[in-house]
Amino acid sequence: MFHLATVKKRIGNGRQYLIEWSDCVMGIVSATYIFGAFTKHHHLTVGDRVLAIADPVHLIYLPGLITGMNQEYIKVKFVNGQICDQVDPVQCFWLSQDYYDNAVSFYKTRNM
Repeated sequence: MFHLATVKKRIGNGRQYLIEWSDCVMGIVSATYIFGAFTKHHHLTVGDRVLAIADPVHLIYLPGLITGMNQEYIKVKFVNGQICDQVDPVQCFWLSQDYYDNAVSFYKTRNM
């Protein structure tokens, strides 16, 4: 799972950051695991793997697969089996196959 957080400062060589999650807990995170305003956006298509908001109330992002789309929203099947057909593509981040596989594996070790 990925949660919203605020980057507080860069640590060391610039590939790690001190972040603060919404519950005020602080932690050091590698840039590899940070998505946001400066993340390169890709044109999304059916079959792409994405990190998308699966729980808008708790602002939880999960890896998922785009299974459909229309002019306004994309349809995503998330790693937890949930399907959402009104995902805002602006709030999604494209994932490579390797990154997606690693994120799914990590999710399964923590949640299944």
